[in-house]
Amino acid sequence: MKKRRTFRRQVDQMFRKPRDVGFLSKVSLLLVTTFLCLALIMISRGIKKHFVKELEINANNLAFGYNHSLTKTVEASNVVSQLINEKLEIISGFISNYGQGLTSEDLKKIALMISVEEIDIYGDSGEIRLSNVDEYIGWIPPDNHPVRNFILSGATSHIDPIRDNTITGHAVLYGYARMEDGQIVQVGINAKVLQNLIQEFEVNDLLREMLTHNNVEYVKYISASRVILDSSSGEEIGNVLPENSQEETLYDAIGIGLFQSVQPKDYFDVYEPVYINGQNAGDLVIGISLENTRNAVKELNRSVTVVLIMLYLAALLMIHLLNSKNRKLSYLAYEDELTKLPNHKYLRRILRYELNKSPRDKIALVLIDIPRFTRVTIARGYEKGNVILRTIAKNIEALNIPGAELFRYSDEKFMMLIKNYDSKESLMGMMDALSSAIPMEDGENIEKRFRTLTFGALEVTEKYRRVGEALVDVMIAMDNVKEDGAKPYAFFDEAMEERIKRENLIDKELRTAIENPHEEIIYLAFQPIVDSRSENVAAFEALARMNSKYYDFVPPLEFIEIAEKNGLMVPLGQIILEKALDFIKNSDDQGYSVRIAVNISAIQVLQENFVSMVKKALTKSGVKPSDLELEITETVFLSNYDLVNRKLGQLKELGVLIAIDDFGTGYSSFARLKELHVDTVKIDQYFIGRISTLSPKELITGDIINMVHKFGLKTVAEGIETQKERDYLRDAGCDFLQGYLYSRPLSEEKSFSYIKCHSIMDDNITIESGKAENGMLS
Repeated sequence: MKKRRTFRRQVDQMFRKPRDVGFLSKVSLLLVTTFLCLALIMISRGIKKHFVKELEINANNLAFGYNHSLTKTVEASNVVSQLINEKLEIISGFISNYGQGLTSEDLKKIALMISVEEIDIYGDSGEIRLSNVDEYIGWIPPDNHPVRNFILSGATSHIDPIRDNTITGHAVLYGYARMEDGQIVQVGINAKVLQNLIQEFEVNDLLREMLTHNNVEYVKYISASRVILDSSSGEEIGNVLPENSQEETLYDAIGIGLFQSVQPKDYFDVYEPVYINGQNAGDLVIGISLENTRNAVKELNRSVTVVLIMLYLAALLMIHLLNSKNRKLSYLAYEDELTKLPNHKYLRRILRYELNKSPRDKIALVLIDIPRFTRVTIARGYEKGNVILRTIAKNIEALNIPGAELFRYSDEKFMMLIKNYDSKESLMGMMDALSSAIPMEDGENIEKRFRTLTFGALEVTEKYRRVGEALVDVMIAMDNVKEDGAKPYAFFDEAMEERIKRENLIDKELRTAIENPHEEIIYLAFQPIVDSRSENVAAFEALARMNSKYYDFVPPLEFIEIAEKNGLMVPLGQIILEKALDFIKNSDDQGYSVRIAVNISAIQVLQENFVSMVKKALTKSGVKPSDLELEITETVFLSNYDLVNRKLGQLKELGVLIAIDDFGTGYSSFARLKELHVDTVKIDQYFIGRISTLSPKELITGDIINMVHKFGLKTVAEGIETQKERDYLRDAGCDFLQGYLYSRPLSEEKSFSYIKCHSIMDDNITIESGKAENGMLS
């Protein structure tokens, strides 16, 4: 059983293995040839079977039809014989009853009167005492003679079959009767007389009539013991047919074909049993001529062979045309036009086959990347980039790495599949050798990192079952190659795998949090923003936090990045916004008037329905728009400045406050700051941290605050941790302060306690030129 499974697996692998078009064409030709040969054999056998069946049916129908007539003829002949036998019994009884005083002369008269050949009366001693034939008188039957047997049997009457007279040798039918005085009466009728009586039921005429039918060569009527009772030729009567030495069928007797175990014959005997009164009385044997059938089969086989040969030639032409077409399609589908290497699709086919093999070969994947290739094509032109790709492909193939096959994976990447390599160290040596495959021109002076190929490597172990899993992991290895690292390659390892696993689990929990917002997987912490003059609470920044059941606390930067990567940022951002609005509503219920600043990602802002989503959330919560402040980073303007600024203007029209986060390190400039629909600028922590390390003359933080104020905007300094930083910012006129110096992020309950300890600002804040006096950003 195990060997059978192994063989089946090997056959399955053989058919799964990717093949080139030429190989498939050869296989197709072999299959077509085999199919047509089998078709020829099967059709030839079918033709032969058809004619044989038709011949058998005709012969059997003929035999069955004449069998009925033959049965009636034999039955009629038997009836006549029975009447003759009864006549003999009557005569014997008559002589027996009136035999006293009879003389031989009387017997002569009786014999003449009833047309019998012989009447004999035997005495007690067994000799013929009286007879119509004088020379028979005194004759004594020898031992075992039929008469002697009857005398000794004690029977009262008996009729012998037709037999020869012992004295004269004539065929006679004898009947016997025993007299009351013990004497025996014997009556004999000449067989010629009987023949005249049954001649009108002649079987021979019936058999000759059957010769008029097609393919009937001779007909015989035989007994159950195979004795020929009659025949259409009138000959062989009385001969015994020999038993068949082997089972033979009409199909075998016809012959024709390459595999014949029986010598073909000219005739075939069809047997039809003859039953009289429910008992087998013999068989009707019909000799069928096979010549006409054999010729018909041969002629039709010739015609079929010609047709199949024509089909075969047509199939050869189709295979040739399809081979040419498929070769072109295969090149288009599986070959890279530029480098003539197999492409990404063919790599997947080969890799799928390798992963399904059992046992597997030892295989590894090496992803080859050309650093800064896009810049090269921009600087030198598209054609030059193509020349570089072709040259790299040739340089790699020229190394003739054992067991390696090179593929064009993408625009600037190649993939190498290596089978049965020695060790991980051998792969490292191979990549070191490949790293200098980029062609160099005379006079080129490029940094080493720009003229060295980089590699992501993966040893494909038994755990890999799918092609996609292996390709993803080798891409991850490539992403971990450091441009300024000592080695231009990285192997996929457990740490990378663990990171992927962590990302997948966090992604799973984020999706759960989106589907079930009340599970508190994602929750908010609130960091106070205080007025720089009074240090009273002016607002809170809502900071998203994640409580993972797998990893406990997950840093915001990590899960936000995962959410953005996996397309979850929009629904996640909506949940964060709704939770922030719930905080505002709860603070109103507590008797506090507090604003909340909420971070919004660029992905959210670029959504077509972003403004309507914010409006709908405000309406649902019942929160005043002026109690909500949205923080966006400068990078959001990189995607589409006009679109983003227009949406911000629509939000301001609703009454929502807008702040720019991390100002000074990104895209925004003072030149465009006046054009933006914003209320507040949050100065990046980079400028705040330098307050403690630089002299006042070296600092530009105060200059930034002054410039922002000139545009009529408020400023928020975040990340304040020291008294020195606070004092500088207050002196520079910064409007709002935020950082660990005042408080770390708090829970909702502790936020309310914090408010109690730090009286909140009055609510009578004026709005000038469409700018909120106390706008804030997180």
